Amino acid sequence: QRAHDAMMIDELQQLLEDAQARSERHSLQCRALRSEVGVLEQQAVEASASSASTAGHHLASRARVAELERLLADSQATTASFARQQGVLRAKLLEQEQCQEIFGDCASSRQALLMA
Repeated sequence: QRAHDAMMIDELQQLLEDAQARSERHSLQCRALRSEVGVLEQQAVEASASSASTAGHHLASRARVAELERLLADSQATTASFARQQGVLRAKLLEQEQCQEIFGDCASSRQALLMA
């Protein structure tokens, strides 16, 4: 009976040691996993910050493009306005040149009549 009890005690001690060894391995795995989770969380935070920064740059770029489009539209409107003004001024200049030709012809005819 004593031998059987001693053998049972040895088996239980071996099972206890095996359980403790498994428990230690499990604890080490848990710490390693927690560490890995911490690293992944840090990477996620960094990626999120990078994404937010990229999104901010994207929004700033879109705002700049919208501003440039507005400036282009203003420039095109100004160019069209100047073209209209130039057309009006050319028409007035042509009208004045025609009047000068007419009055110049009249003046030469009058001077010719006066001299005759």
